[in-house]
Amino acid sequence: NWYKAMFKSKYSAVRILLTVLNVLLFAAMVGMMISGIMLSREVFDFLNLRAGMFGRRLHMISTSWGYLLMSAHIGLHFGIIAGVFKRKIPLKSKWIGLIGKRVAGLAAVYGIYAFIARQLADRMFLLMEYAFFDYEESALFFFGDYLCILILFATITFYLSKILKRKKRSVVL
Repeated sequence: NWYKAMFKSKYSAVRILLTVLNVLLFAAMVGMMISGIMLSREVFDFLNLRAGMFGRRLHMISTSWGYLLMSAHIGLHFGIIAGVFKRKIPLKSKWIGLIGKRVAGLAAVYGIYAFIARQLADRMFLLMEYAFFDYEESALFFFGDYLCILILFATITFYLSKILKRKKRSVVL
């Protein structure tokens, strides 16, 4: 239904942002699928594809951009997600919401550090050839860093959409 309604009615700034984000996310997903097939040495071995550096580069750029675009997509739909939690877990105290916002804010600030330390920008723009997994690192720290990066980009997109919603101008396509 989303695709059917894509060229109908007016486009607000938030709808333009959502559409661009979805198109870019789709492109990243296609890149992940193609590179995954190219790099597979087991499942798709019968295709006799040799990915080489192109497959590695496509995979690195697709996964890096895909992760951030998925994080941004979550941020655009955070109001819906929060509504589900409010209905399922009715909390009467405003303190819980306030504490949650503070914790998310701290996680987002740490996400800036994690984004830089994990060299995500270098992967997004192919400034590094290889990315190796450090098996000596605790999985808790690895996933914690990426969770904070997700929170960072979801928060940025959430507040960007709030700003754009205040502007009521629409574009007719």
